[in-house]
Amino acid sequence: MDRHPYVNRYKHGVDSPSWLNVYGARCEDCVMSTSQPRKADAGRSKDRETIDSSRATSDRTFNLRFREGDTEFMIQQPETRPISQEQLVAEVKGIYAGLVTVESKCMEADNAQGSTKDTSPKLNNEQWQALIALHRTLLYEHHDFFLASQHPSASPGLRRLASKYAMPAWMWRHGIHSFLELLRHRLPTSLEHMLTFIYLAYSMMAVLYETVPTFEDTWIECLGDLGRYR
Repeated sequence: MDRHPYVNRYKHGVDSPSWLNVYGARCEDCVMSTSQPRKADAGRSKDRETIDSSRATSDRTFNLRFREGDTEFMIQQPETRPISQEQLVAEVKGIYAGLVTVESKCMEADNAQGSTKDTSPKLNNEQWQALIALHRTLLYEHHDFFLASQHPSASPGLRRLASKYAMPAWMWRHGIHSFLELLRHRLPTSLEHMLTFIYLAYSMMAVLYETVPTFEDTWIECLGDLGRYR
């Protein structure tokens, strides 16, 4: 039995060469193309603030009064601001563009180190930390993509993107599995960094399990696979 079956577990065309080589086609329903530059940080931040405020609280509140016996209570209730479909689609497109950029860097780094593991010099702590930070960024981008595409205000088509293009599988493959295999092949010198990354990935899976229940079974499988590395 394959110890780490996630690479072959998904049957969404993940291993198809034509699919692997065309990043933009993965989210064509949202007109996501790697040829389009990512939105400016200021513009993206504005949209992100709108999304965040629709999930959490805003500065504006209204008061709710109720009485218990002879005592009157007043509770401040948050006033949420709606987000338009245009804003949400723009946010998902911006996140995806950044995700693809970081993903390509992770793939390049993992492939470079994996192909020269027998001849390349040992990586120092700073180099390992830089690789961990790069893969952490990719996990954060996936997290943002899932939250935005599964937003309560998202259209059915937007919600289906993550499933249609097997985004959980891509996150596992390029954000976690490839780097863990690189770390494993560099044991025992990479042990400390491997444990650090395992805990990071485990924490992210736990967050996704709580915040993106659509893929609950997938997150459980990911947690189980991570446990086998420990």
